Amino acid sequence: MGQAATKQEAFWECCSYGREWKVRQLLESGGIDVNWVSHVHQSCPIHVASQGKPEIVRLLLSAGCQVDARDSKQHTALHHSAMTGQDEIVQMLLKAGADPSAVDERGWSALIMACYFCQPAVVRCLLDARCDFLHRNNDGRNCLHELCRAAPKSQICQNGKRVSTACLDQANSPVYAAVMAELQAAAAASGNGDSAGNGDGEDALAAVAAAAAAAAARNQQQQKQSAVDAEGDTATHSVSSAPIAPPTSNGPAALPLDRSRFDRTLVDIAECLLSRCPGLSVDDRSQPPRSGARGEADFTPLMFAIYHGHLPLAKCLLDHGADVGAADMSGWTALHWAVNREAKAAVELLISYGANPERKSMRGETPLDLAGEDPEMRQMLAPAYPEIVTNGYVTTDDEGDGESVDGFETRQGHQHQQLANGFTHANNGRDI
Repeated sequence: MGQAATKQEAFWECCSYGREWKVRQLLESGGIDVNWVSHVHQSCPIHVASQGKPEIVRLLLSAGCQVDARDSKQHTALHHSAMTGQDEIVQMLLKAGADPSAVDERGWSALIMACYFCQPAVVRCLLDARCDFLHRNNDGRNCLHELCRAAPKSQICQNGKRVSTACLDQANSPVYAAVMAELQAAAAASGNGDSAGNGDGEDALAAVAAAAAAAAARNQQQQKQSAVDAEGDTATHSVSSAPIAPPTSNGPAALPLDRSRFDRTLVDIAECLLSRCPGLSVDDRSQPPRSGARGEADFTPLMFAIYHGHLPLAKCLLDHGADVGAADMSGWTALHWAVNREAKAAVELLISYGANPERKSMRGETPLDLAGEDPEMRQMLAPAYPEIVTNGYVTTDDEGDGESVDGFETRQGHQHQQLANGFTHANNGRDI
């Protein structure tokens, strides 16, 4: 604890550091203003205590603190507890009369924060308290939009620690494939009635986390090697592909995000919102921000989910009837954005749900135009050509492209079947 100049500062620091015994002692000694405002973000003791100190919050509420006091950014204690996933504290604050729909200077409510920072227990608490789930922030986005945007890199709290998603950015990376395999296994187990929290599941999660850590270490090593090569060191011009051991528990705290669990939590929150919030549509569009900037106005939740790489969440939205062909103000659909982001798994998903690869934007761009010279992407987006069926043989305009089939199965139909193999329309989500 720092060197506090006054008794009030000492009290605020004790609330911040979780010194319950000292907080109790200072309250009993008298002369303490529980609503005293610190120079640190103009925050009160309840603001710092609400970020994980439930016993101190209980003491402050018993001492008559203002439950909806505001800090310099107009956050209440409910905002702080919601974004850090403190559902016990959220329940205490709501029971003490906290406004479940209070908004900060950016128009963010506690529900929007809980969705953005992926805190499902808090979302349920706030919905139970009948918060305003249709509210939009100053950027014109509601809670479902912010869920589909999710938290940016290094700003997701997992088990009380900040974690990074940097090693899982590429949809076609081995780590992402491993994560999707784990998600598929978890979905299959759930479909068979198995518990998601059994020992085997935890072992699988640990294996995925270890793989992610190894990938992050390899990526870091490659960056270092690239820097050496750029400086003119010609001793080696290639990076070894040998795997690098993941950091041990005694090493640096570079914990990767457990992406499979994160994806399942996103889907869990989406299911909760769509089932409990009448009037909240899966195709709601973001509105122009109050600042007047164009930004991501006119985006649907599906566009946000595809843009930010949340494939299982995107599939959940599609299963709930999201319009795969909806376009933003520039005429771009989710498929345009998937190609723009070079997200091949997302492209496959959208095409399997009927996305049109020939859909033109306001400037006449199709997803195929955006694919550039990537042969694999262009093959995924290849348009269907007219087919001529003669004497049991299927042919196209190109000589020699015919394929003998039983009945009248077409080559294009077979191609579509291959595309759909990785994704199913069933609600169990086994293939994602």
